[in-house]
Amino acid sequence: MRNKLAFLIIIIGLLIALFPIADRIYTWYWQNKALQSYEELNVILAEEQNPEDETIIIEEEEVPLGSLPKTSEVSPMLFYGVGAFVTAVGAKLRKK
Repeated sequence: MRNKLAFLIIIIGLLIALFPIADRIYTWYWQNKALQSYEELNVILAEEQNPEDETIIIEEEEVPLGSLPKTSEVSPMLFYGVGAFVTAVGAKLRKK
């Protein structure tokens, strides 16, 4: 029973440590998926556009950088540390 608990703790520790890597892969995948969908939509819209349509030019406005919201992200080192600690606890329990 103790070995099973130790094994479970080791697995949980490894999953915690791998979370930042999985999160980056997940984010990368969905950003690329959204970009592909956007490009496909632009192609469809360009094909449907009539040459007789009136073109409207919208000038870009500068966004003041001081007013952008600040986002916070937890450092991956925290997850690596907690994962390593939990894994070490599981390994210690398994050795006893």
